[in-house]
Amino acid sequence: PSPPNCPDISETTVRELAEPLSGFCEMRIRGIARLESAVVSSLLFLSPVTAVLLGWVFLDQTLTLPQIAGVVFVIGSIWLAQRPNRNES
Repeated sequence: PSPPNCPDISETTVRELAEPLSGFCEMRIRGIARLESAVVSSLLFLSPVTAVLLGWVFLDQTLTLPQIAGVVFVIGSIWLAQRPNRNES
Protein backbone atom coordinates (compact mmCIF):
# COMPACT_ATOMS: atom_id res chain seq x y z
CA PRO A 1 0.00 0.00 0.00
CA SER A 2 1.04 3.59 -0.66
CA PRO A 3 1.85 5.88 2.24
CA PRO A 4 -0.87 8.42 3.02
CA ASN A 5 -1.14 11.41 0.63
CA CYS A 6 1.03 9.72 -2.00
CA PRO A 7 -0.26 8.89 -5.48
CA ASP A 8 -0.35 5.21 -6.42
CA ILE A 9 2.24 4.80 -9.17
CA SER A 10 2.12 1.64 -11.23
CA GLU A 11 5.10 -0.05 -12.86
CA THR A 12 3.74 0.92 -16.28
CA THR A 13 3.67 4.58 -15.26
CA VAL A 14 7.28 4.38 -14.15
CA ARG A 15 8.29 2.84 -17.50
CA GLU A 16 6.35 5.51 -19.41
CA LEU A 17 8.17 8.24 -17.51
CA ALA A 18 11.60 6.63 -17.60
CA GLU A 19 12.10 6.68 -21.36
CA PRO A 20 11.57 10.43 -21.94
CA LEU A 21 13.50 11.24 -18.77
CA SER A 22 16.47 9.18 -19.90
CA GLY A 23 16.45 11.07 -23.21
CA PHE A 24 16.30 14.37 -21.35
CA CYS A 25 19.21 13.33 -19.14
CA GLU A 26 21.29 12.39 -22.16
CA MET A 27 20.59 15.77 -23.80
CA ARG A 28 21.48 17.53 -20.55
CA ILE A 29 24.78 15.67 -20.23
CA ARG A 30 25.72 16.41 -23.85
CA GLY A 31 24.86 20.06 -23.37
CA ILE A 32 26.83 20.32 -20.16
CA ALA A 33 29.87 18.80 -21.87
CA ARG A 34 29.88 21.72 -24.34
CA LEU A 35 29.72 24.50 -21.75
CA GLU A 36 32.46 26.11 -19.71
CA SER A 37 32.82 24.87 -16.14
CA ALA A 38 31.90 28.28 -14.69
CA VAL A 39 28.60 28.23 -16.58
CA VAL A 40 27.79 24.65 -15.59
CA SER A 41 28.55 25.22 -11.91
CA SER A 42 26.20 28.19 -11.69
CA LEU A 43 23.44 26.51 -13.72
CA LEU A 44 23.45 23.52 -11.37
CA PHE A 45 21.70 25.75 -8.84
CA LEU A 46 18.63 25.60 -11.09
CA SER A 47 17.92 21.96 -10.17
CA PRO A 48 16.46 22.67 -6.71
CA VAL A 49 14.66 25.76 -8.05
CA THR A 50 13.09 23.60 -10.76
CA ALA A 51 12.04 21.00 -8.19
CA VAL A 52 10.39 23.64 -6.01
CA LEU A 53 8.54 25.21 -8.93
CA LEU A 54 7.38 21.85 -10.33
CA GLY A 55 6.08 20.89 -6.89
CA TRP A 56 4.20 24.16 -6.72
CA VAL A 57 2.70 23.81 -10.22
CA PHE A 58 1.92 20.09 -10.38
CA LEU A 59 1.59 18.96 -6.77
CA ASP A 60 -0.18 22.05 -5.45
CA GLN A 61 2.52 22.62 -2.83
CA THR A 62 2.58 25.99 -1.13
CA LEU A 63 5.55 28.32 -1.32
CA THR A 64 6.59 30.30 1.72
CA LEU A 65 8.08 33.77 1.52
CA PRO A 66 11.62 32.47 2.28
CA GLN A 67 11.29 29.91 -0.53
CA ILE A 68 10.15 32.58 -3.00
CA ALA A 69 13.02 34.82 -1.88
CA GLY A 70 15.41 31.89 -2.37
CA VAL A 71 14.18 31.29 -5.93
CA VAL A 72 14.61 34.99 -6.74
CA PHE A 73 18.05 35.03 -5.11
CA VAL A 74 19.27 31.95 -7.02
CA ILE A 75 17.99 33.18 -10.39
CA GLY A 76 19.42 36.64 -9.73
CA SER A 77 22.81 35.26 -8.73
CA ILE A 78 22.95 33.07 -11.86
CA TRP A 79 22.09 36.09 -13.99
CA LEU A 80 24.81 38.17 -12.31
CA ALA A 81 27.38 35.39 -12.66
CA GLN A 82 26.67 34.97 -16.38
CA ARG A 83 26.84 38.65 -17.30
CA PRO A 84 29.85 39.56 -19.41
CA ASN A 85 32.58 41.40 -17.57
CA ARG A 86 32.40 45.01 -18.79
CA ASN A 87 35.94 45.82 -17.61
CA GLU A 88 37.63 43.43 -20.04
CA SER A 89 39.32 45.14 -22.98
